[in-house]
Amino acid sequence: MTTLSATKSAARLGLAWSNPLTRRQGRAGNWPRTDTGGGEEPPAAAHRRHAANTTDERSCRVGGSERICGRDGRSERPSWPTLNDALEDAAAEIVRQVLAGDQIKRRDGVPGAPPGIHDFDLEFADGSRVAVEVTTATDSPLRELWAAVSDRCWTFPGLQRSWSLVIRHDTRVDALHRAAGTLLAELERLGIYRVNAYEPDDARATKLATLGVRYARAVEESEQPIVFVGTVGLGDWYDGSDICEAVEREAAKTDNVRKLLAAGGGELFVWVDHHAANAHAALSGVVTLPTRSPRLPDAVTAVWAARCVLRPDRSIAAAVVLRGHPTAAWSDVTHLITRV
Repeated sequence: MTTLSATKSAARLGLAWSNPLTRRQGRAGNWPRTDTGGGEEPPAAAHRRHAANTTDERSCRVGGSERICGRDGRSERPSWPTLNDALEDAAAEIVRQVLAGDQIKRRDGVPGAPPGIHDFDLEFADGSRVAVEVTTATDSPLRELWAAVSDRCWTFPGLQRSWSLVIRHDTRVDALHRAAGTLLAELERLGIYRVNAYEPDDARATKLATLGVRYARAVEESEQPIVFVGTVGLGDWYDGSDICEAVEREAAKTDNVRKLLAAGGGELFVWVDHHAANAHAALSGVVTLPTRSPRLPDAVTAVWAARCVLRPDRSIAAAVVLRGHPTAAWSDVTHLITRV
């Protein structure tokens, strides 16, 4: 059982690097790692595995995932089963195991389902049931930023080196992508391999700043250079209260309340993704339970907060699962879960 504590942990939520060719992301200054938290890999190792460029399109293969990058720099990814469906199915099985339910009955997304219905019912052997809605706590603008980064190939003809770019959260990714290849190639031609975008009296630095880049640094010469894009997170403090506040925001949303109210009340399962920085950090490492019960609308009888990892086969594994009730203390129920 996790020890209760009111003391906040210091979180330096640092560089969050993304390898857009594999949609892998890391936190706190780490290079991207595999979906299950495998060995970290710096850009110098990753870009050596990219296939050679062709005239009209670029084929990139990293870690078994291949993308074809067309002339417009857009990335065409393989079609995976939707992550939302996998998260809902995993949440349903987690709730069934923890509450010792008999079977799961999906309500949303089945033939004849009315619009706006909750995701599933957990049915028990005595005939009773619990309605459950599944949602995700995230930072939507940051998620959109990374979606835009991941939708583009960051390999550019003419570059001799791989580069790492640290960008602002308000960066216009389309404008940066259009200009990055030409600007970085010019820096290489001039023998400039490190640029602080906020240095005064430097036209190149000013241009980078205009495009939303904080810093640019060449990594090393490479036969198949790639540009790695990252952000700097906000340095902040976090603890279990961030988890509680994140799920309370989701519980208060009109759509979630309406669905569970129509079901006569039910439980809300919240996946906390890595864009919800403080809450996600609080669910990582040594987890501190929230010290107060969640404040929930009447329609939400209990709430769950969970952090997941993605296995190589794209299935979901629950790293941490907490359950909160408006009149009881939070509990860590992770140990009650087998493979989902």
